[in-house]
Amino acid sequence: MTLLSRFLLLTFLITSSVQAEDSLGLVTIHSAKARAGHLLMTPEMKLDLPDGEYELRDLDSGLRLSTQIVNQELYVSLSNPWTTRKEKRFEIVRKSPSPESEFQNRVKDGNLEFRYDKRPVLTYNITTDEPPTGANPLYRKSGYLHPVYSPAGHVLTDDFPADHYHQHGIFHAWVKTTIGTKEVDFWNQAKGEGTVLHHRLQNRFAGSQTAGFDTELIHIMAPEKSPRTILKELWKIRIHPHKRYNIWQLKSEQSNDSGGDVTINQYHYGGFAFRGRSEWLGTFQQSGCEMRTDHEDSRENGNHKSARWVVISGPVESNEGDADHSMPRSGLVIMSHPQNFRSPQKVRLHPNKPYFCFCPVVDEEFVLKQGQTLLLNYLVITFDGQISDQDLQEIWQEYSTNIEITLSKPIHE
Repeated sequence: MTLLSRFLLLTFLITSSVQAEDSLGLVTIHSAKARAGHLLMTPEMKLDLPDGEYELRDLDSGLRLSTQIVNQELYVSLSNPWTTRKEKRFEIVRKSPSPESEFQNRVKDGNLEFRYDKRPVLTYNITTDEPPTGANPLYRKSGYLHPVYSPAGHVLTDDFPADHYHQHGIFHAWVKTTIGTKEVDFWNQAKGEGTVLHHRLQNRFAGSQTAGFDTELIHIMAPEKSPRTILKELWKIRIHPHKRYNIWQLKSEQSNDSGGDVTINQYHYGGFAFRGRSEWLGTFQQSGCEMRTDHEDSRENGNHKSARWVVISGPVESNEGDADHSMPRSGLVIMSHPQNFRSPQKVRLHPNKPYFCFCPVVDEEFVLKQGQTLLLNYLVITFDGQISDQDLQEIWQEYSTNIEITLSKPIHE
């Protein structure tokens, strides 16, 4: 390399470094409650900044926090706990993207897989899967999450379970609806009245702080005779980094695209649902599977009661014969955000199947008018062994408390 070439390369590197370090503004972050650092800080306010990697630099202490922006949303991890009513001011600067990330995603066999720190987290089913041989072809399905993994890699979900072919990992469907004069069941597919399928993947990404995807699903009436889209649903999934747990957030936006009113009728189940692994089928005495909520210690006590979260766990190693309650266990928690419709939502906890759902129509119906959108927000946590009550309370406080953020000083001067 000539002397001139070396000089030009050095000039380019210095210029690139300066451009990457240019201040884009002053960011003030305020939390109304303490945060232990389980979840990313994700303010509701959108920032007029392009997607990419950034750094927040504390103006007082010099603390530096790696930051990622996705769809104008800021994601930042805490390096130490955040006390009540703490407010900090940062300078925000652009960073060059790191060639490596602890998050990975890939499309395999037509489905979207995500990993964190080399461990599997979840798979989103894009491809339409056919039901088991001999089953009604109406059970074909796409647009759901399976497998969902514990941090140790144990599969916690089931797919096409023999007792209920229409239940799949983590999915969302309504049982009893009225469209015009017709009653339509989007949950029990064998009726041929309705189904929910994947429509199109909008984007997928992985960065320093989070990974995820946005995908559109459609709730279809009369899928085999005269298909008609009734609801369009957008899922936004964001994975949080955590050493002990797999944690990710699912935001759902269901929009009425029917041309008229859609009534979600009162019913004892339906909504945002989870179906657990086949070994967990049966009562606790039979399978070792247990369910509880934030207020009730069993599925019997918690069924059709309001809950902020549901915990399900069970043995994850095969054991011939009766359930051995001393076997290694893993499990899952789903939290329902306090801003959700009819929060805290009531839950259906099945008495002997590893299945539950958040069901806001246990007591009464609601109407979604043409053009209206139902916004729902859930947090999923998977674990091995047990999850402590302290961690549940800390995670809930972080999840349920909004972060306030302001961006001052013009971005482009």
